Amino acid sequence: RKEIYNEMLERIVSDYATSKHAPEALERLAKLRGSESLGPDFDQASTLESADHWRTLADQFPANRRAQQSAEQIKELRDAAARGRLNLGKFYWFKRNNPEAAKLMANACRSLAPESEAAKEAEALLAEIQASPTPPKTVADRLLGVYPRPRANTDAKPTVVGDELDALGFRKEGTKPATETERR
Repeated sequence: RKEIYNEMLERIVSDYATSKHAPEALERLAKLRGSESLGPDFDQASTLESADHWRTLADQFPANRRAQQSAEQIKELRDAAARGRLNLGKFYWFKRNNPEAAKLMANACRSLAPESEAAKEAEALLAEIQASPTPPKTVADRLLGVYPRPRANTDAKPTVVGDELDALGFRKEGTKPATETERR
């Protein structure tokens, strides 16, 4: 049922963009997409789509009363999406001993919503990582040993092991014809 409702609203927005019902359809579509999100710990694709629909509503119908709430909605949705990236960054830092991935996620959080509270927390996490690149030990690290860090691959070129391998590491073979005759 939700899929049909979603498709109907998208059809109104795309096929009848100048209709008097287009702002209402955009608002309902944005609210529907926003309600599909399960929170910052889950996939944020629907949250970002909802923010895009609110942005479209504000850009195409700035005088409409429905567009007045779009700025607040966009801010909340982008903050939720940024919080998801921040949670991933904290997971990589505190649980998986992976400062590179933690920095990547914290920077993604900052670029997604630079003015949000999540971005401020991401900056604090980045400062902590810069100050001490060794992640803090967890209870599991103390009991079982430190979770191994991923190794950085410094040698990007494959090395040739013997004469039978080419530069990419594949076995050298003679050329074969494109089609071979079938034997029956």
